[in-house]
Order: sequence, then structure tokens, then C-alpha cells
Amino acid sequence: MKMHPNNSFDLNWKKQVLQFQLLALLHAKKKKYKTGLKAIYAAQTIVSELDETVERNLDYLMAVNTLTGYLLLSIDKPVEALEFITIAERIAYKLIEKNLAQNSQSQ
Repeated sequence: MKMHPNNSFDLNWKKQVLQFQLLALLHAKKKKYKTGLKAIYAAQTIVSELDETVERNLDYLMAVNTLTGYLLLSIDKPVEALEFITIAERIAYKLIEKNLAQNSQSQ
């Protein structure tokens, strides 16, 4: 499977994101961080091209950005990792706010 961002991805099949995340984790487990980064880059590309007119699934965004930050930390790129960790942090706050709003509406 090629992991180049120039591939045409089926943006309606979000499970491709999970597939690339799993590949990235497998490569990280084998200490092949750069190959893992290539896989997570493909996932980032898919997530960034998802139709923005529909509300994005925050779970996908959180997972991709967290894993990207982890892989960048693994290859001693803390400045670059911080960007993705900060994005993941903002998403975590959005998820918490969404959950609190849903809980207050149901009470």
C-alpha cells in the first residue's frame, strides 16, 4: 500500500483514516518512526480533505493529531509535536464542552 498524499482517497470512506493510524502504530511499535509518520501523514491528508460542510468527527481529528504528536516526539521533534498536541488539546476541550452541553440538555 502506497502512502503518498497524491493518491486519490475515497473521502466518503473514513475508515481509511483508521487504517493509516493502525499502520502508523505498528511502525512505531517496531521503532520505524519515519515510516509511521508517512502513514499518519496520509491519515492527516484524508482528515484535512473531508468535506468541511458537514460537521467533522472530532474523534478522528483527536486521534490523528495525538498520534502525529507522539510520532514526532519519538524522533526528537518536540517543536513540531507541540503543534499537533495543541490541536489535540483544543479538540479535547471541544469534546468536553459538547459532552457537558448534552448532559445539561438531558437533565
